[in-house]
Amino acid sequence: MPTLREQQEQDVQRIIRNRLRVLIANAPGTGKTPTTICSISRTYLHTTPALVIVPPSVLRNWEREFKRWAPHLNIKLLESGGEMPRRIGERDVLIVGWPLIDPRLDDLQTIDWCCIVADEAHFAKNPDAHRSQALRALCTPDRGLLLLTGTPIVNSTDEMDQLESLYGGRKPPMIRRLLSDVAPDIP
Repeated sequence: MPTLREQQEQDVQRIIRNRLRVLIANAPGTGKTPTTICSISRTYLHTTPALVIVPPSVLRNWEREFKRWAPHLNIKLLESGGEMPRRIGERDVLIVGWPLIDPRLDDLQTIDWCCIVADEAHFAKNPDAHRSQALRALCTPDRGLLLLTGTPIVNSTDEMDQLESLYGGRKPPMIRRLLSDVAPDIP
């Protein structure tokens, strides 16, 4: 098994303490993906089935990383033109691209997800966008919700407010690490 860096291990512990309801705003390159996967892996009895929403360009990367960091979990993909898996249950993680969550919302809502992960969560910063509304429909106060973004605020604080609103009115704990703090040797 690979080993997490010290700050990643600290983040996993904080995520677990907060019942996987955390906004992870670490800068790019700080290891948000392994931190997220390990958090789900260590709590899978309570956090699976899990839905992981990602940009389509990193769908296969997330699949590889899950197999590397959590080989005991069953990873399923929902790709464009693909069929929804017939059965999703304990130990299952469904990875789906952002463009599919709105058109496949009805299918996704039939599953009792224990945890939702949204990689590049700033994709849901516009409350009028269909994908933002679809993500909102999937979020409930009793589910884990890990929003990952290296850029939580691009234009205005309204973007951060939109992300925080997905937690049901309660401001979520936020983890923010800069690459210069955790890996000063990386330019």
